[in-house]
Amino acid sequence: MFLKERSIKTNAEVAAAIATWAKRHGDVEELTPDDAERLWRQSGRKVPSNIPRDMSAPATEGLTRVGTGRYAVTTYGERYIDDKITE
Repeated sequence: MFLKERSIKTNAEVAAAIATWAKRHGDVEELTPDDAERLWRQSGRKVPSNIPRDMSAPATEGLTRVGTGRYAVTTYGERYIDDKITE
Protein backbone atom coordinates (compact mmCIF):
# COMPACT_ATOMS: atom_id res chain seq x y z
CA MET A 1 0.00 0.00 0.00
CA PHE A 2 2.84 2.39 0.87
CA LEU A 3 4.25 2.23 -2.66
CA LYS A 4 0.85 2.26 -4.33
CA GLU A 5 0.03 5.60 -2.67
CA ARG A 6 3.03 7.18 -4.35
CA SER A 7 4.13 7.87 -7.89
CA ILE A 8 7.24 5.69 -7.67
CA LYS A 9 8.83 4.82 -11.00
CA THR A 10 12.52 3.95 -10.73
CA ASN A 11 14.31 1.29 -8.71
CA ALA A 12 16.15 4.10 -6.88
CA GLU A 13 12.78 5.50 -5.78
CA VAL A 14 11.56 2.03 -4.79
CA ALA A 15 14.72 1.52 -2.72
CA ALA A 16 14.26 4.87 -0.94
CA ALA A 17 10.57 4.14 -0.35
CA ILE A 18 11.36 0.71 1.10
CA ALA A 19 13.92 2.26 3.46
CA THR A 20 11.38 4.95 4.43
CA TRP A 21 8.67 2.37 5.11
CA ALA A 22 11.06 0.21 7.16
CA LYS A 23 12.05 3.21 9.28
CA ARG A 24 8.50 4.37 9.93
CA HIS A 25 6.61 1.09 10.19
CA GLY A 26 9.22 -1.50 11.03
CA ASP A 27 11.38 0.52 13.43
CA VAL A 28 14.38 -0.41 11.29
CA GLU A 29 16.90 2.38 10.83
CA GLU A 30 19.23 0.39 8.56
CA LEU A 31 18.48 -2.41 6.12
CA THR A 32 20.73 -5.30 5.16
CA PRO A 33 20.55 -6.61 1.58
CA ASP A 34 18.45 -9.54 2.87
CA ASP A 35 16.03 -7.14 4.61
CA ALA A 36 15.75 -5.07 1.44
CA GLU A 37 15.12 -8.11 -0.75
CA ARG A 38 12.39 -9.41 1.59
CA LEU A 39 10.64 -6.02 1.65
CA TRP A 40 11.05 -5.61 -2.11
CA ARG A 41 9.31 -8.98 -2.62
CA GLN A 42 6.52 -7.95 -0.25
CA SER A 43 6.02 -4.75 -2.24
CA GLY A 44 4.88 -6.68 -5.29
CA ARG A 45 7.48 -4.96 -7.47
CA LYS A 46 9.93 -6.93 -9.58
CA VAL A 47 12.96 -7.69 -7.42
CA PRO A 48 16.19 -6.53 -9.05
CA SER A 49 18.94 -9.08 -9.60
CA ASN A 50 21.50 -6.94 -7.76
CA ILE A 51 19.95 -5.65 -4.52
CA PRO A 52 23.15 -3.98 -3.22
CA ARG A 53 23.49 -2.00 -6.46
CA ASP A 54 19.86 -0.90 -6.45
CA MET A 55 19.87 -0.03 -2.75
CA SER A 56 23.08 2.02 -3.23
CA ALA A 57 21.86 3.91 -6.32
CA PRO A 58 19.66 6.45 -4.47
CA ALA A 59 22.67 7.50 -2.36
CA THR A 60 24.04 9.35 -5.40
CA GLU A 61 20.94 11.54 -5.24
CA GLY A 62 21.10 11.95 -1.46
CA LEU A 63 18.00 9.82 -0.85
CA THR A 64 19.81 7.15 1.16
CA ARG A 65 23.12 6.64 2.89
CA VAL A 66 25.20 3.52 2.57
CA GLY A 67 27.20 1.94 5.36
CA THR A 68 29.09 -1.33 5.34
CA GLY A 69 26.45 -3.58 3.83
CA ARG A 70 23.63 -1.48 5.28
CA TYR A 71 21.29 1.11 3.81
CA ALA A 72 19.25 3.86 5.45
CA VAL A 73 16.99 6.62 4.20
CA THR A 74 18.09 10.22 4.73
CA THR A 75 15.82 13.02 5.93
CA TYR A 76 15.89 14.39 2.39
CA GLY A 77 14.96 10.92 1.07
CA GLU A 78 11.94 10.75 3.39
CA ARG A 79 10.72 14.16 2.22
CA TYR A 80 11.30 13.17 -1.41
CA ILE A 81 9.21 10.01 -0.98
CA ASP A 82 6.50 11.94 0.89
CA ASP A 83 6.30 14.37 -2.04
CA LYS A 84 5.57 11.41 -4.33
CA ILE A 85 2.15 10.82 -2.72
CA THR A 86 -0.43 10.80 -5.47
CA GLU A 87 -3.52 12.89 -5.10
